[in-house]
Parts: sequence; C-alpha cells; structure tokens
Amino acid sequence: MDIEGVPLIKQNRILVSRLAEAGLTPKDINGLNIPNLAKSTVYQYYDKWQNDEEFDLRNNGGRPRKLTEEDFDLIADAIEEEDYINPKGMAKIIEEEKEKSVSSRTIRRTLRDHDYEHKKPVNIPFLTEEHKAIRVQWAEEHLHDNWDKTLFTDESSFWLDSNHVKRWMPADEVYYNEHRKYPPKIHVWGAISKKGVFGPITFRQNMDAELYTDILNYAWPDIHNKFKYTTNWRFQQDNDSKHTANLTKYFFMRHKVHVMGWPSNSPDLNPIENLWFTIKRDVEIMKPRDLEELEVCIEEAFKKIRLDAVYKLIDSMPNRLKQCIERNGEKIDY
Repeated sequence: MDIEGVPLIKQNRILVSRLAEAGLTPKDINGLNIPNLAKSTVYQYYDKWQNDEEFDLRNNGGRPRKLTEEDFDLIADAIEEEDYINPKGMAKIIEEEKEKSVSSRTIRRTLRDHDYEHKKPVNIPFLTEEHKAIRVQWAEEHLHDNWDKTLFTDESSFWLDSNHVKRWMPADEVYYNEHRKYPPKIHVWGAISKKGVFGPITFRQNMDAELYTDILNYAWPDIHNKFKYTTNWRFQQDNDSKHTANLTKYFFMRHKVHVMGWPSNSPDLNPIENLWFTIKRDVEIMKPRDLEELEVCIEEAFKKIRLDAVYKLIDSMPNRLKQCIERNGEKIDY
C-alpha cells in the first residue's frame, strides 16, 4: 500500500500496524526510535490494531464492515439461545446462514460495536419464590422508615495476597500477583450508622454464638455511648444462626437492644456491604505481607472511611427498598 501523500498521523498508524503484523510488540517498535513517533502513540495505535480498528486511507471513515445489521441479529439470536457460544461458533452460524466467511476477530469487533462485553457471571444469593415474597413484604413495611437511627452490622473476610486492584501499565506488560494456594485470612466485624463507624473487630477463628457475643460485648461500650440519648434506635444484622442463637438473644435482652427483622439472603439491602468493597480495595493497595500487617491495614482502612460516604449509603435505603418492590423481590442494583 502506497502511503506517500498520506498525512503523517496516518502514516504512523499504518507503520505501527505493519510492524505489529510482522510480530513486533510496542516495546520492540519503540526500540526502533522512529522519528516523530512518541512511545505513547505506539501503544495507542498498537491497541487499535489489536482491536481491529482498521481504516481506509482514502477517507476518514472506517472500512466497510463485513457484517450487516441482519448478520448481527443472527449473532444476537445465537447468544440468546446458547449462553456460552464463542466467536468461532458465531462465525460458523454466519457462514451457514449467510454464506459469508468471517473470522472470530471480526465477530468480536462486531460485538464490541454493539456494546456487547464478554463477562463473567456475578455470584448472588439464591432467592426462592418465598424469599422474594418475604423481601417485598419487608420492603413495603419499612419503605417509609427513618434509617438515621439504625446501626447496620456485618462480618467479612480478608485474605492475604488478595489483589483485585486495576492499574495502568504498558500494553505488552503483565501485572502478576503472587499468592499462596491457601492464603490465610482474617475475619472482621464492623458497623455503620449516622453516629459513626464501629470497628474493626478482627478475629481468626470461625465464629459461633459465643464468639459473636464476645464481639458484641467488646463493641457495646462504644455503641452505648453513641446511642444512649437516642430513642427507638435499632440494631440490624442478618439471619445467620449465630446471630439468632439464644446466647445472642440474651445479650440483646440484657442490654434492651431492639433488633430489627431482616429478610434472608439479602446482603444487597444492607448498605455496609458496599463499604466492604472500598475497604478491601484500600487494604489490597497497602500490600500487607503477613496477618499482622493485614490486621494493621484493615484498621488503617477503617480510619479512612468518610462519614459523608456512610451517610450516602444509609440514605440509599429508600431507593433500595423501592427497587426491591419494583423487581418483585429480585436482586437489586446495589
């Protein structure tokens, strides 16, 4: 292809594409020290080449697409019928139905052009029809509650070596995270309300009712101090067996704590669940090397929690409940 007379910016993109097709990586291309071609531009054009974003030199538009909207409809139908069909299978359908030969790469590009993404499933609690009905009934009963007087509580686990934090880096480099086959972990109890953040209280053994009441006894002075002048405040917890054991009930009865009812399998209704994500991200960024450091990092992450973020989460409760009702008890977008 003759590129004489083509603007420099397009010449550079063509050059990067040709070198990439020859098997060179962005690092290799930058090592050639090509005049008027910045390293960042090489990575940009290389990424476009990888994503098959080719163009026609005669104009500024893209090259004609091999697949029409009718072809895409066939692909979309195939995805609806077969959840795990891959681009190779989609290309086979196009070949059989439309007598067109297309590559898996073209299929992937077409899917991206139509805002399709290749996603992993998101694990959510299993909800039976009974669960959904109870969730709706509960949401309707509490839709107009004042959540300013509610203490939301939960437990979560933090694994050593865990790292889900994204970072920017050159396209030809790989970000490795070394982790043990069975990494040790620390469990954490925490709570939030408009009175502030409570915890973290960390523990390493499996929780039972006795340990849970020990945690509550440890947290009680701070809870009592902040709620002693608040009338009709509520303690929220899920329906785990250790939370509903007789020993736990006795603790609440002795301290005259009102524990509000909560529907089973409903972490999406609890605003503290969203906070765990932020805390775990902050802990992972600190890169603790052992359990002692992990414990310190958890404490530091709790100190960084902003009260305005807590307020925003608690103020989302009416919308959570409305969405639960609108979806007939199905999982909500929180």
